[in-house]
Amino acid sequence: MEGKFCNLAVLVTPAEDLPGVWVSHCLPLDLISQGESIEQAVEAIAEVILMVVDDDLKNNQDPLARDSAPREYWEMLEQIRMHGVPVEDVPADATIRALVTYMRVERTLHPVLDPEVVQLPQMWQVASLESLRCGPNQHA
Repeated sequence: MEGKFCNLAVLVTPAEDLPGVWVSHCLPLDLISQGESIEQAVEAIAEVILMVVDDDLKNNQDPLARDSAPREYWEMLEQIRMHGVPVEDVPADATIRALVTYMRVERTLHPVLDPEVVQLPQMWQVASLESLRCGPNQHA
């Protein structure tokens, strides 16, 4: 069945004030969630994206008409994409400091079926092994 899809960039970083917690930020929709691991943070943001997109569509709103994340988060994402390491190439003993991944929102043209959110394969993920900060002094 044919439908529409959209890929959304997600930035995953350690919480600054909560040790052991990872924050996931869907930049195009400016949605935030968290988890106790990178994987949990990504799963949590997928649920948030699904709820928001589903609600917007049911209310005849375009989810992409929402305000996106502030510029400094997009700059951090671009820094990781340009200088990061593909996740599949990260050594087992390395510490990931930030991750860029992508979530695909798919919606069939069938009026009864709800949208789905899936994480794109690992080859789409890029990790930073260096500490990064968001804001005016982005280099740690």
